[in-house]
Amino acid sequence: MDSTIKITVLDDNHAVRKSLIQLLNILGHETDDFCTVTPFLSSLDNANPDVVILDQMLNDTRTGIELVPDIRKSLKDVPVLIISGFPDPMLHAEISRKQNVSFLAKPFAVTQLKETLSQILG
Repeated sequence: MDSTIKITVLDDNHAVRKSLIQLLNILGHETDDFCTVTPFLSSLDNANPDVVILDQMLNDTRTGIELVPDIRKSLKDVPVLIISGFPDPMLHAEISRKQNVSFLAKPFAVTQLKETLSQILG
């Protein structure tokens, strides 16, 4: 995976979001980032990301996995990567039932992120 990819990130934790964006930029990828759900969802009609990365536990009424149907309205085939520091078996089961949705536990190493992006982009 040597080519630049465009990644949209939604994470309400400022420090985590900025660190992830910085890491993705260092890896050579173009990024858009959001800290709240409403602007994130509003951006999807005009966005053309290759991947969407969502935090699972958002300061919103919905979780990352609950946003997937809204994302699919605009971005039908774009891979979604759910990241969480609180993985649980029910979340893994729900993700496994969704098409083109993957999971990565926080904290993660740079190599784990690179491998996961490579896998989901084929």
